Order: sequence, then C-alpha cells, then structure tokens
Amino acid sequence: MKRNWELDELIEHFILMPDEQELIQLKRGNSKLGFAVMFKYFQYEARFPHTKSEIPKTVVDYIAKQLDVNPDTFSEYDWAGRTITYHRSEIRAYFGFREASLQDTDFIKDWLCKNVLYHNHEFNYVEEKVYQQYRDLKIVPPTTDRVERLIRSAIHSYEDQFFTTVYKRLSSQTCEGLDRLINNLENIDDSSETDEALTFHELKSDPGCIGLETIFKELHKLQTIKELQLPYDLFNDTSPKILRKYKKRTATEDIRELRRHPPQVRYTLLSCFFWLRRAEITDGLIELLIQIIHRINVRAERRVNKELLHNLRKVNGKNNILFYMAEQALLNPDGVIRDVLYPIVSEETLKDLVKEFKHTGPAYKEKVHTIIRSSYSSHYRRMVPHILDKLEFCSNNESYRPVIKALKLIQKYTTSGAHFFPKFEHIPLDGVIRPSWRHLVIEHDVSGEERINRINYEISTLQVLRDKLRCKEIWVAGSERYRNPDEDLPQDFEMRREENYKSLKQPINSDEFIANLKERMTKALNKLDQSIPKNSKVRILTQGNRRISVSPFDPVSEPVNLSRLKAEIMKRWPMTNLLDILKEADLRVNFTKHFKTAASREVISKDILQKRLILCLYGLGTNAGLKRISNGEHGEKYKDLLYIRRKYIDKDNLRNAIAEIVNAILRNKMTDIWGEGTTSCASDSNLTRPINWELIRQQYDQMIKYATALRLGTAETDAILKRFTRNNLKHPTYQALSELGKVIKTIFLCDYLDSEDIRREINEGLNVVENWNSANSFIFYGKGGEIATNRLEDQEVAVLSLHLLQNCLVYINTLMIQTVLSEGKWLNMMTPEDLRALSPLIYSHVNPYGTFKLDMMERIQIEERSYLKESVHF
Repeated sequence: MKRNWELDELIEHFILMPDEQELIQLKRGNSKLGFAVMFKYFQYEARFPHTKSEIPKTVVDYIAKQLDVNPDTFSEYDWAGRTITYHRSEIRAYFGFREASLQDTDFIKDWLCKNVLYHNHEFNYVEEKVYQQYRDLKIVPPTTDRVERLIRSAIHSYEDQFFTTVYKRLSSQTCEGLDRLINNLENIDDSSETDEALTFHELKSDPGCIGLETIFKELHKLQTIKELQLPYDLFNDTSPKILRKYKKRTATEDIRELRRHPPQVRYTLLSCFFWLRRAEITDGLIELLIQIIHRINVRAERRVNKELLHNLRKVNGKNNILFYMAEQALLNPDGVIRDVLYPIVSEETLKDLVKEFKHTGPAYKEKVHTIIRSSYSSHYRRMVPHILDKLEFCSNNESYRPVIKALKLIQKYTTSGAHFFPKFEHIPLDGVIRPSWRHLVIEHDVSGEERINRINYEISTLQVLRDKLRCKEIWVAGSERYRNPDEDLPQDFEMRREENYKSLKQPINSDEFIANLKERMTKALNKLDQSIPKNSKVRILTQGNRRISVSPFDPVSEPVNLSRLKAEIMKRWPMTNLLDILKEADLRVNFTKHFKTAASREVISKDILQKRLILCLYGLGTNAGLKRISNGEHGEKYKDLLYIRRKYIDKDNLRNAIAEIVNAILRNKMTDIWGEGTTSCASDSNLTRPINWELIRQQYDQMIKYATALRLGTAETDAILKRFTRNNLKHPTYQALSELGKVIKTIFLCDYLDSEDIRREINEGLNVVENWNSANSFIFYGKGGEIATNRLEDQEVAVLSLHLLQNCLVYINTLMIQTVLSEGKWLNMMTPEDLRALSPLIYSHVNPYGTFKLDMMERIQIEERSYLKESVHF
C-alpha cells in the first residue's frame, strides 16, 4: 500500500459505512481500532498486512478519528494472538473470501503460464496480476515470500515449456548451423586475425554511418544469419518483450556459457538472438537504403543551390525591363538589338536575366537531375543493388505490386551497361514513375521509338520505394519495424476482446464511446460560448486567416524570495556531489531494485550490486564513461562495472527505475507548496468542417486494436505511426484517428481559451522544458556532451540514464526545498508569486565534477517529508 494519501483519497477508500460501523462497534478496547484498520486494509488490498509497518499512519489516524479513539492504541493491538486470527476469519467471511490452498497455488501457476507470462515476465507486472487474480477468485493470497516463489516457479515452468516447444520446431539443419556458427565465433574471438571473419561482438553491433564498408559488413552479417534457415514465423506468436529478454541474456553470456546449456535451452536462446538480429539487421539495411535515397536528392539540391547563390545576381524590376524591351521592339521592328535594346537595358542585365531563368523552373530541375544521375551511377549504385538483392519486398495492396515488379526488373539488369532496357521487357510505369519524371525516363532512340532510360528508371523507382516503405504500404519479409503491418496488431485480440477494452477503460459499444465524446465536446463548446463575451484576454476577429486573438502574458522577473531560498539551500547543502544525490535517491526510493539480471540467476550480493549500479548509472548519465568512474575512491574495478552494464542495465530497466523516481516525487511533494499537478497539451489545428462521427464509429474497433498493440508492445510506437503518415492519407483508420484527434483538440481548445490558468500553466510548462534542457549540459558533461557511439541501443541507454539522473536531482531538490519551507519563518516569507515560480530543477548547489567518491554509509542530511501546519496561511 502506498505511504501518502490525500484527503479525497482517504474519503473514497477508508470512510466507514453504516453497516461497517455496526460490525466494528461490537469490538471492545484496543481491538476496535485494530479490527477496523484490518477491515479497511483488506477491503482495499484484498489481502491482510503482514506487519503493522505496512499500514500508513495517515490511514490509521483517519480511521481512528471516525471511531473517536486514540490512534496510538493501534500499537497495542496484538499482532500474533488468537484475537487477530479470529478477526481475520471474520473479515474473510464478511467479504466472502477463503484461505489459499496448495491446489490454488497450482491453479495460479497454470493461469500465469497461459494468460500472463506469454506476454511479460517483469516481476512487478506479474505480481500485480497474481494479486488481482486472487482478488477475482475471492481467495486470500499467501505471504509475500510464497507469492514470490510462486511467480518464479511459474516463470521457470513457462520457460521449460517454451524452450521445449521451440526446440521441437527447429530442424536438424538449423541446429547444426547454430553449433557450427558459435564454434566459428568462439575460435575467431580467441584469435587475433578477425579482419575477414565476423566476431560475436560485430554480430551484436548496430551499423554505423552510410558507406560501402558499412553496407557490405551488414550484408555479410545478414547472409551469415540467413544461412541458419530460421523460419520467419518461428516466434510470430511470442511477445517481443519475451524475445528481447532472451536475446539480452544470450548477448550478455560468453560463448562458453552458451555451450554449457542443455540443448533445448541453448538452441532456443541462440534462435531468439539470431532471429531478432536478423530482423534488426534487415531494419538497419532498410534505414540505410532510405537514407541513401534521401541523401542523393538532398546533396544534389544543395550543390545546385550553392552554385546558384555563388553565381546568381537577382535582377529586380523584371516586369518593367520586359515592358521597355517590348515597347522598343514594337517601335523599331527593323532595328539592331545593340542600338535599340542595349540603351534601355544593359548587356550585363540581360545576361543576369538569362542566368536567373536557367536556375529556376524546368532548367533548375534538369540540373538537379543531372547531378542526381551522376552521383547515383558513379557511387551509390555500387551499394544499392546489393541491398535490394538481400531484401524481400512485399505488399498487401495490389496498387503497389508494380513497384515490386520494377524492383525485380532493376535487380535483373544490375550488371547491364545498356542505356535502355531491352524492348521485349514489360516495364511497369503507372504507380512507379512520377509524372514529373516521365520525360526523363521515357526517351526516343535513333529510330524515334520510345525507350526506357534504365538509370533514370532506377532512380525514380527508388524514390517511390522510399515513400511506400515509410508508410508500410510496401513491407519487407523478416523485418521488425518494416514488417507486414497486419502483424503489428495483436493476433489474439478477438479472443481477449473484453479484456483489451477493459484495460484501455473504453466501452465495447462504439455508440457509447461516441455519445461520451459528443457530450464532452458539447459541454466544452457551450461553456466557451457563454464565457467569450466576458473574456477580455480572448477576442474573436472578423478578418484575416487567424480569427482568434489571445493576449500574451507579460514577462515576469524572478521573485526576490526565490533567490533567498536558493541561497539558503546552497548554505545548508553546499556543493553536494551529484553522485551523492544519485545514491541518496536510491537509498530512499530503492530504484535499483528494478535492475534485474539478464542471466538465469544472480550471484552478486545486494549491497555490492547496489553500489556498482549507482556507479554505472552515474558514468552513463554524465557521459563520463565507466573507465573514468572506475578510477574513483570506491574500490570497484572497471571489469566489474562493465559486467554490471552488460548484465543489468537496459532500456526497460531504466524506464522502470525512472517511473519509480517520478512516483516518489509525486508521493512526497507537498501540495500546499507545489500545488496540484495536471496534464495539458497544445494544438495548432484548424477545424473547418463538422466531425465525421460515422467514420469514427466504423473504425472504432480498429483504433482499439492499434491502441492495444501499443499497450502490449506487439509493435513499437514509431512502427505504427509510420503507417499513418501524410503519404498514406487514404487509410481509413488514419482518417478516423484524425477525426478523433479533432474532437479531443476541440475540447482542449475550448478549455484553453476559456481558462487563463490553463494558458498560464502551459506557458510555465514550456519554461520548465527550457530549464530542463539547460540542465542537460550541466549533467551530461562528459566528452563534450556528445555520445561517442553509433550503436542505437547504447545511445538510448545513455539518454535514459541522463533522464534518471535528472529525476533523482529533482527528487532530492524537492526534499531539500520542503525541508527549508517547513520552517515557519521561511514559509511565511513566501508569497504566491514565489510559490508560482518555484521549481525543483535547480543545480547551483550541486557539484558534478571532481573525484568520484562513493561511501554508501554516508547520507545527505534531509528530513523526511514534513507536513505544513494548519495554522499557516498564504
């Protein structure tokens, strides 16, 4: 149970109803309060607390106040005698619960394997599902230790079943290929001659910048994995989260460790790793292909523009010049140009006019195309056909099949040096060649017959391919981000329809969903309509493109008392080391509990693990690096920190740790100082027609499917958004989402225009973002603030570590500020303007540099959360 409760939450969950009061009043003495607390705790959690410390004091005080008893009597409640046993029995009977049995444990394990573990193995997630299932079955769950053992046993059973199932699906050729590959990798890693052959490290690494060496290295890696003949559908019914877990485990184990596993474990782990790496390498090649196509055009336009700016002198007054020239030509039709026109306009001006015309319009495009063709044929054509040869392009839409046929035609004539395609080939043009390129692609030979220019055709096809790949109208077999878009949706949606709608808190009936939206929008519009005439800060204009005018806020200087507060914090906690701030945040919140090993078991003690995790996170979050951190005064070696980085720190663990810190900030903030946090957004949409409610109704189920895919992680957010781009405006779900977005934006805009507080809050939020960005360079100071790696995963880990460090700074600053303001003299000094400008993202008292010293026994002296006295007023 959470530790801090607001008054409205206490009223909602812990108020005693009349029938409950009657039951509780039958108790006598110290047992009355104890029984009442146990009763309401069970009602909220559907389980009993194991110790008194699990029950927040605010809850005990609130219940005691209702019973008109002293809350201190709760400490006298016998926690281990017959009385509490009888009370538990009575409470169970009241709510219709029973105690758990061994059969229940077996049932829950089976239920987890079938309904939960197929999707996610994160302990906190599974634990929440277990307690919810016990609640639904009206069974009192066992102790925390037994629940933990139950979960770990269920995960072990699921893995045994999963490993066995996958192993049976692998052919003998694939298993032999896996053995042969890891044997080769082990020998290569043990040798020094690794120039020609791939190493295990290279197979795990992401591609670098565009270049011939990069392209051929990635193609070599893809071919090596393809030779394993892993079926494309081997893990189609397995959650990406599960696959990433096993991939990480494989990537962090030594090859010798992998060889020691039983066959079903070894082959499944290797299959997960290489199956995902094949998809990732394919994604990388597609990204490189898209970048190449984009770069060809951009560089050509940049080169022409540079030449244009260097040589071109813009001629002003062209209309007048042309008028005078035409007039003189009509007056002197038989005259000599030098005698008639040059006195009106100089020869130099005419040259500038001609040059300007050649650098604009059709002439400009012709010059850009000339450079594109030269660049592609002389350089990029050395790599593009090799990429096309290794990728299998597909489409679910007949309209885009000509593009795929065109790609096969390009591959067929890759080595040809002919200017035109052969006459006998059927060459698709519609849907492949853009109208602006037709005159460049279709030429005439010496006999006057129409022929297809091969190089120009290739360039035009690649440009169309880029657009269709980005919106996934054309997809690639074996890819992850550019896979069949139908696979992005959860395959078991129909079987779990009710569960999916419930998880998103949306009604199954589309009419009910639309009715709620209409009611919200009508209410917001009516409210705005009534308030606009009285709103002096918002005006409706009758002319111009922008019909609504909002008065901007006047700039406000920093309040004097805020500067004094920062000086006081500097005085009490001068030059606090950033490393100590990270350590203190973990000692209070324990966010390092979310960093679980990728290995099958943990062998490091919790104290040592916590210390090494803090050092690693600091090295990553400051960009100082693990080598520099290992030279500090803490007794930890570089290889130990590197082991922790490889085995424990990944994107998912970091995100969970960040969420833990953010929740701690929200739990511990004093609303009398910081106010209530709200959520808002901005919009720049123009609403020019009524909402198409029928389209929303038709696509409601499909929109829920995409939302469920994002919730379950069956597809990455950017992969789904790629399908809904301006290149795919006709997609019905895209159109429905656009209509839904207009409804939400309309509601928001009404609230935004109606409320000055909301507008001010958004403006302050933008200022906070600017302040947050300024803190980035302060914290992420190592290596000049630049991430010195091309690996996408390492970049994401570095940014998430920075985010974690920032949130720890905000958390500790929040406690420091509240400690100072809990004192009467400081609190009474603060004005509403001071509190409005108050921000926990300050760092003038923080020292991120110097010697990296970490003493886990040394603490920052900050009082625990203090509550403001009721007598203090602002």
